[in-house]
Order: sequence, then C-alpha cells, then structure tokens
Amino acid sequence: MKPLNIIAWGNDSGSKSWRLVDPFKYLRRKGINARVSSNGINKREIAWADICIVQSCTDKEGIALLYRYQQEYGKKIVVECDDWLELNEDSPFNVEHDLAEAQFVISRTMKMADMVTTTTPYLAKRLKAFNKKTTVLGNYIDLDRWDLN
Repeated sequence: MKPLNIIAWGNDSGSKSWRLVDPFKYLRRKGINARVSSNGINKREIAWADICIVQSCTDKEGIALLYRYQQEYGKKIVVECDDWLELNEDSPFNVEHDLAEAQFVISRTMKMADMVTTTTPYLAKRLKAFNKKTTVLGNYIDLDRWDLN
C-alpha cells in the first residue's frame, strides 16, 4: 500500500509550528509522508501530495492551482484555521490583511475545501458557516521540545 503524502503551506507564525511542523513529526513516525513546504504553492508539490493543507494562505494563483488539481485529479484540500477571520481593529496585521484581501480569500478557500480544521468547538461552530465539514484538532505539544510529563 502506497504511503499517504501530505503537503502543507503555513503562515510565518508560531501556529505554523504547533499546528503543522510539530504534528507532522508525529505523522512521519507513523509512516505518513508529511512535510511543510518552504516554497509557494506549486505544481510539483501538489502533484506529489494526496492531501494539500493551507494555513492563512492568501495566494490567489496558488489556491486556483489547488482547486484545479482538486477538480481534475481528486487532490484533497484542507484549510487549517486557528483564528477567526476578522482581526481586531488594533491588530498590527490589519494593513497586510486588507491588502491581501485575507478575509475574502480564506473564506472562499474554506468553501471549496474538502475539510476545515480549527482549534476549538466555538470556532468550529462559527466556521461551519463556510464549510459544514469543519472539525476540531487541538493544538499539538511536541514533547521532544518541551520537558513535560
């Protein structure tokens, strides 16, 4: 049986570590080929993957490419969302968020996704307005990094 291939594109924040990088270490230990790309969304990595995960992605061309591969080749798309789409008015990311049309792009990507993952039941309930196939995956704590029981 062919091992499952998962590729993810994450944002440059701490959540990339605890929502993608660290859990993927565990998946690799279980025999799943899971990696977080440092490239933009591209044909080579999409073609390799069975499941493509995007986290806070606003790359319109990349998302269109994912959609094409979903429709033509059956690639699965998962949107990982650990925050609500609207920022607080005092957020330092408001300008960047507005320029990228982040709320619009991410919500549209959720609508086309095969699944949306999020951090809490409350957030899942709100995100189900965009995609009924929304599920909670709690934050992962990498015990190799933290000295915890």
